[in-house]
Amino acid sequence: MPTRWNSAYEMIKRVILTNEYIGVVLAVSHNAPSPLSAEEIDVLKEISILLAPCADATLSVSTNTNVSISLIIPVICELFHKVNGFDFKTIEGIAAADYMKIRLRERLFAYAPRTIPRIATILDPRFKKQGFLAQSNSEEAAKALQEELNCVMTTTPRPQPAPPTEEPTRFSFLKTKMETTVQSLRADSIILLRQHLEKGNQPESAIPWRIGRCQLMNHLKRSRKSSFVFQHPHASLNASLARQAK
Repeated sequence: MPTRWNSAYEMIKRVILTNEYIGVVLAVSHNAPSPLSAEEIDVLKEISILLAPCADATLSVSTNTNVSISLIIPVICELFHKVNGFDFKTIEGIAAADYMKIRLRERLFAYAPRTIPRIATILDPRFKKQGFLAQSNSEEAAKALQEELNCVMTTTPRPQPAPPTEEPTRFSFLKTKMETTVQSLRADSIILLRQHLEKGNQPESAIPWRIGRCQLMNHLKRSRKSSFVFQHPHASLNASLARQAK
């Protein structure tokens, strides 16, 4: 996906790679501009390092073969983490990094409070609660998923168990207690969510729409809000995000 900034990033990489040869050509060319100085090359190298995570982020979310909606918040977190970890030396590199930090907050942090990306991220077995920059966002994501699960389970009739065969029993009081136990759909949804969150995270290479076929996902397939989160990637998840995550 070509854009203005990553086109510039590719050009900067080529200038750095071919700088030695460019300098030779400029040195023997009539009326040619001066070759780039060592200081200017240092600036270009730092700008290239700064833009590299953005190129990775663009490739991560620009895909038709993998689930991408659950990547939005983790990709933003990774960008923020990397940009804040840079220790540049040039004035231009420091200024560019500071500007990017500001723009990340202004342009991308707005995705974190949106319900659809939140649910997608916490549902993704690779991320769960660890995929958020702020703990408050992960807690809100868990609440949103819990509410969605409650809504789905309360509108879905509970399957009726097969009638037990009448057999003599030594402990009839157990049967009486089990028959009078109140079954709570909310308690069931809490247990399902807890099991999902407490289970170990899947590796980054895992494909979530394949590993997400668990009991929790079977319930959420009935939800309009969650039905597209782990559907097959060819179903255009990015189009769903554009329509619903506003």
